[in-house]
Amino acid sequence: MFRKLFQGIMCTPHDPKSRGLQSFACKVAFARNNIVRHLLSLVVSPLKLLQLQPRGLPAMSRKRRIDDESGALMRQLAGLGIPQQKLARALPILKDHKPAVDAVLAGLPPDGSEKVRRALRDATTSLAEPIMMAEDIVLSNRSIFRWEFLSPTKIMVVTLCHNASLRSEMLKLMRQHNGRLSLIWTADDTFSENPLHEARRTMWVASFTFAEWSRYQLALSDFWWTPAVFRTKVVHLVDGGYSRLSSSLLHHQLLGAEDGLQSVGLPIHFDGAVYVLFARFNSLVADGDAWKVILECKGASGLRPCLVCQNCWAKGSDVAHRRPGHIEITAADPAQFQEHTVTSLRETVEHVFNSQLQRSRRMITAEALKNVEKSCGVSPTLDGIWVNNQLVAALRLP
Repeated sequence: MFRKLFQGIMCTPHDPKSRGLQSFACKVAFARNNIVRHLLSLVVSPLKLLQLQPRGLPAMSRKRRIDDESGALMRQLAGLGIPQQKLARALPILKDHKPAVDAVLAGLPPDGSEKVRRALRDATTSLAEPIMMAEDIVLSNRSIFRWEFLSPTKIMVVTLCHNASLRSEMLKLMRQHNGRLSLIWTADDTFSENPLHEARRTMWVASFTFAEWSRYQLALSDFWWTPAVFRTKVVHLVDGGYSRLSSSLLHHQLLGAEDGLQSVGLPIHFDGAVYVLFARFNSLVADGDAWKVILECKGASGLRPCLVCQNCWAKGSDVAHRRPGHIEITAADPAQFQEHTVTSLRETVEHVFNSQLQRSRRMITAEALKNVEKSCGVSPTLDGIWVNNQLVAALRLP
């Protein structure tokens, strides 16, 4: 291919009148034209093949066949970067709700633009308004930000009402486990907007599911609920950051006075019968950074990199050999690691809180407080998850 691309340089006729840079510039321009012509041929050739493809072949026609009744909206969704597989699943739903589709199409432009996104967002907001929750957060710049998110319990009721297959699987799961399930949460940063266009706008996304689903079901997005998203640049202005947001979501879901999954239960209707769902927190599936910001631990920057173990120290910390039974994180025997108890972990966090209080009263220096947080491996805030004792007990940390 490279020989073909640079054929122009090798085959340019020699001009005795051309000398130096002028001859070289001519050759480069000639080669550039050959490169562009060749690249265009690589792009146009497949397009010609698609145009000449017989319409009777199912491999081409099935993926690109769009129903006339909902084709306009499907093209709008395709313009937003939604995969073909998702569009194929949405097609029968759109056909069953043609009046709603026509109502949405009435206010949409013919291309997938920002107006389409706004229209779809407004339509989704109107459906989610009954289960919307809001909190007013005072940011570090003294401005007030209104955080709107979906109820982490009612979102399940709404999706189960509109998704027959999910409702059927959920009913089987509740019957199999007597209505008592285990929660799995995950949180991470991701890019927002059109997936085909990286706008460098990151969002913090929190989702949850149940540990009792099969491995195949856990790999499908239908079996996950996402009640909240948050702009990353705004999270950094929130006192307590990710820990405060996670604390709010988990408190509403587990300890809510109306439908807390661990306190009073969530009533769900299945074919005329009412079932009450109870659930306990099982685990947080996330990377090390998410654990660090949610649980407000120091991670690799502290002498105790593991919040679960009480005898584990950082590599090269020169502390483990001073206490019997203590090890560094590089130890190879799992039996040597001793987990925190609920009491010991709480005492560690309270020790840091007391040191912060002493610092506020100028009883210790800022360097002494920094050393305490580093040696304990945790840096809790008054707005984070460790202030809510009831939630910490419900999470059964460590």
